[in-house]
Amino acid sequence: MAAGNRLRKGERVEVRSDEAGFLGSWYEATLLKKSNKSCWVRYRTLIGESSDAPLEECVPLAQVRPIPPAAPAAKFDEGDAIEAYDRDGWWVGTVTRVVEPDNKYVVYFRESVEEMEYPAALLRLRQDWHNGIWIRVYEVPVLNRDLSLLRVFFALPRPKY
Repeated sequence: MAAGNRLRKGERVEVRSDEAGFLGSWYEATLLKKSNKSCWVRYRTLIGESSDAPLEECVPLAQVRPIPPAAPAAKFDEGDAIEAYDRDGWWVGTVTRVVEPDNKYVVYFRESVEEMEYPAALLRLRQDWHNGIWIRVYEVPVLNRDLSLLRVFFALPRPKY
């Protein structure tokens, strides 16, 4: 069964942006209507340009995934692939430095080529939705802490529905 076939009307989902400046970020939404290749969503945090109402739009089904399962990490390590909550969405990044004892982390964002500091409460371990299962993404710094990164994928147990 294709991953998109599992999504149901009314379900909370995340939608990936492919717009310049937002590439790869994820935004929570509710699935309003679905066809074979696209769906209508209403965003939880994004507002339409012409009103104060939540933004609704049609997006390709390939850019929609279920809400990721909680993958708790009390502590993160250098090289951990994470998503940081900022500007109303989840942004893909990599922990480059641990700031102790404040329980904060410096995160590198490859798309914007910048580093920012976040408290642990605004970070989550990165997972990708692939063929109906969640895959934990691990990124390991290589070449003497160069910001070139190697991706290694490990499968998480399939959630029970």
